[in-house]
Amino acid sequence: MQSTDLNILIEQYLTQEQSPETQEQLLLAILSPQYRGKLELLMQQQYDQDAFTDAEDINLREKIFEAIWTTQQSVVSPSPGNLSVDVSSPVRRIHFPRTGFFRYAAAIILAIGLAVLAYLLTTHKEPEQTLAGSDHHIQTDIAPGGNRAILTLADGSKIILDSAADGKLASQGGVQVIKLTNGQIAYDQRGLAAKEAMWNTINTPRGGQYRVTLPDGTKVWLNAASSLTFPAAFTGNKREVKIDGEVYFEVSPNKEKPFMVNVNGGSSVEVLGTSFNVNAYRDEENINTTLLDGAVAVSLPGAMKQQNNANIQTRVVLKPGQQARMASTITQKSSSGIMIIDADTDKVVAWKNGAFNFKDASLEEVMRQLARWYDLEIVYPQGVPDIKFGGKMSRSVTLASVLRALKDAKINIQLSGERKLLVLP
Repeated sequence: MQSTDLNILIEQYLTQEQSPETQEQLLLAILSPQYRGKLELLMQQQYDQDAFTDAEDINLREKIFEAIWTTQQSVVSPSPGNLSVDVSSPVRRIHFPRTGFFRYAAAIILAIGLAVLAYLLTTHKEPEQTLAGSDHHIQTDIAPGGNRAILTLADGSKIILDSAADGKLASQGGVQVIKLTNGQIAYDQRGLAAKEAMWNTINTPRGGQYRVTLPDGTKVWLNAASSLTFPAAFTGNKREVKIDGEVYFEVSPNKEKPFMVNVNGGSSVEVLGTSFNVNAYRDEENINTTLLDGAVAVSLPGAMKQQNNANIQTRVVLKPGQQARMASTITQKSSSGIMIIDADTDKVVAWKNGAFNFKDASLEEVMRQLARWYDLEIVYPQGVPDIKFGGKMSRSVTLASVLRALKDAKINIQLSGERKLLVLP
């Protein structure tokens, strides 16, 4: 097999375009010592294209090369990156690698893992893995979250979207609910809609996310542990939806029908056509609305407006790159009104783009994000350590990889049971 053939197999593997036969060819090639030189050459070419200069990246590359050629008797999984501690600063920075070389490395390592797993299953053996910061052994690692959600129709019936077949899922009035081949759902109005709104709700669990196209063409992304309530067809003079958790919108423009988002039954966001993100998790201290494009107006709930004095902002209009921040209704800090700050939009929408961005994040903030995505219970037996983070990481890595990275940053973590995480000083 030539290097070009091997390169094609790896690319097919990465894009999920492989047949069972070509996948077997790749696994056999990766596990065969005679192809080691060709694999190293391909990975080295990717590495050179990425033009690494950071010493930590170079060291990480060597570690990954070593991991690939480690014994084939155990599943090898890559670390999502390096965690290093800056002793002159309380910020623990996460340095994560560039893409080309590491997507190749991840594909090769994953393929090795699949081959070894197949061998273990056929011989009735199960691999043991040790999660970072703990001597507790578990039989299986915890996978990252994925496209999982439940759709509740107007009549109360429920559809588990991740297991539903592609095609038509339901018909409500003159609107069809369709699951597309890419796993998303869309609403297609083919007749006259009902005069009364037929409300639907999508709920994502912890460890879930989902995307939907609304009847007006608006695209919506739901993060883990979030919900979106909307009509099967927009009637009247406005388009109104309700959310809980974290949701990103790309609103289809329609000046005649403003788009309204009611947040946690309280504050509201009014738009004409724009892209924005709302983070309104009930366990967060603030509700943050961040504008990426267009214009939005953010208002406090009616009851809170009455309590505020004339010096408090109860309605603000955002420009792109700005964030409206208000206290969560849970914190009962209604007197603070709405504050406008400049936002790090890359950090805000990192989740939508398949990443965590921990820039200037507290340990509690980091753990809340991990808890939602990996469905964990976080416990601080001796209080919450005062630690700040920095850097990015993929949301597609397993929990074991995340915990190893945290351990390298000197975070004392222990896994108690399958999904309870103890964070110690």
